[in-house]
Amino acid sequence: MVWVPSVYTSHSYYLATNGPYVDPSIGAVIGVLGFLCIWINYDADYQRYLFRQTKGECTILTKEPTYIKAEYTVVATGEVRTNLLLTSGWWGFSKVRRSEGRLERRDSKSIISPSYITTVSWSGATKSHRLGC
Repeated sequence: MVWVPSVYTSHSYYLATNGPYVDPSIGAVIGVLGFLCIWINYDADYQRYLFRQTKGECTILTKEPTYIKAEYTVVATGEVRTNLLLTSGWWGFSKVRRSEGRLERRDSKSIISPSYITTVSWSGATKSHRLGC
């Protein structure tokens, strides 16, 4: 929950604190990283598409894909259907990263977890910067 707002607004925060000038080499790095992220997004969608079209009979990142076979019931008809959920490739990587925070909160004995501390320190840094500290 903290990742998306923090990352999606980080470029605005950087430009607000450092002015509109960005060194051309840093701009090039930002551009390359942006295009890399877009490519990873499209490649992840292609991996999922390929996996579903071949019903798991393909290779994902040069390996046989791992997956979860999920069964569910359609409420209106009572029909039981099966779906294959990809757990390898870019999809597996993103789901593991997304779940780490949830597991951390679930396993934490108190409200103070590393994610909470990061959020509080980030918001404190932005507040002190606005105040000129």
